Amino acid sequence: VASLLGLALFGRVTLESGPALASKARAVGDAVDALGLAGCGALGACLEPGGRAAFAALQHAAQCGGERKLPLTVRRSAAFSDALEQAPAAGLAVGGGGGGEAPWACFKVFPSFVDEHGGGIEAGEGHGPRKEFFELAAAEMCRTSSGTGGSADGGTGGSAPLFVYNRSAGCFWYNAALQPAAQLREAYRFAGWLLSASVLNRCPLAVRLAPPLCEQLLVGVDVYSPSLEALRWYDPEAAASVARGASLPREQLAALAEMEGLPAETSGEAYAAAAAASLLVGDVEWQARALAEGFQSGIDVRVRPSRMQVAPPPSPRVARLCEGG
Repeated sequence: VASLLGLALFGRVTLESGPALASKARAVGDAVDALGLAGCGALGACLEPGGRAAFAALQHAAQCGGERKLPLTVRRSAAFSDALEQAPAAGLAVGGGGGGEAPWACFKVFPSFVDEHGGGIEAGEGHGPRKEFFELAAAEMCRTSSGTGGSADGGTGGSAPLFVYNRSAGCFWYNAALQPAAQLREAYRFAGWLLSASVLNRCPLAVRLAPPLCEQLLVGVDVYSPSLEALRWYDPEAAASVARGASLPREQLAALAEMEGLPAETSGEAYAAAAAASLLVGDVEWQARALAEGFQSGIDVRVRPSRMQVAPPPSPRVARLCEGG
């Protein structure tokens, strides 16, 4: 049902005006009222992530007063890098919008692909190229690329990916080997905006990001509460290692705590909490903040349709928003 509603709500390839989107939002609200689902939370519980995202996108676009066009001309081999470079000139200011002085804007991406073999620009426009752009950009964020300037030592000539695959967790996480650098912060901000734009453009990213990463985007890095349970949910192997350390005999635990910069009298519970906080936030805090800044400049995470409680529930279902974008 949500897929059919998505087609009905966002079937137009061209830009939609604020009044048209507001009319659709009212119509959906009326339908929810008629079904007796208004304000009860049942709609959000029944919808899959794509359905919840479609409703949130509609509400956000309506509140923005309509969609804005973001034209991008990119190479398939460097979709993320090319878009990152072109976005400011196209009118996109990542990190300075929503929640600050500038209002949120709902950008619909109109990509054009460079023919890297024959030269020129490929013909074609519509949701197909748009979906392909988001998939290509997400893939570049998670593989070696020359465009992000991300060497592990923070230099500008390297090619490290922004996100790396954690095999034990089965998802992507921040590349903790990267060191803070202005160019990398900008890349993470743009990656955050791209995540929000994937929701508004109905284009899954086709990569699975770590559940804690997604939760940090939604609640904010300062509000997010890391725990051993969250670590276990994300990375069972790492959580098991921390749990083993926390259960060591008193003397061995004291030695381990001191080795990791904690007081010798640290309890097992406190050690586990500190280790989880370090792995889930501390070790990647600059990246998490930059990503969240970009994400929250692209979409108002506080958006809650007035008559439709479709916000994703707390973990673990909240993290499914990260499955494919």
